[in-house]
Amino acid sequence: MNRQWDAAKRLSLSIIDDFLANGQAALGMVEIIEQAGADMVGIGIVIEKAFQDGGRLLRSRGFRVASLARIASLDGGAIQFADEVMSR
Repeated sequence: MNRQWDAAKRLSLSIIDDFLANGQAALGMVEIIEQAGADMVGIGIVIEKAFQDGGRLLRSRGFRVASLARIASLDGGAIQFADEVMSR
């Protein structure tokens, strides 16, 4: 099947993912969305591992990232949540 997209009917898409760690999975999804000719609106994350670089990487590239929960640390097997809500 051959589909031709009308530029006036461009899709606007958001990514919703369960975990954000190093950001590579989200960047891969962004690349697919952009290759399809759609507009990236934002990235929604259920749990962000704030002690890893994924959130900073995505935000530094200009993506709006909203996380329901941000984990600051998993040291000693105990979950410590980040106090602030991180969204751009």
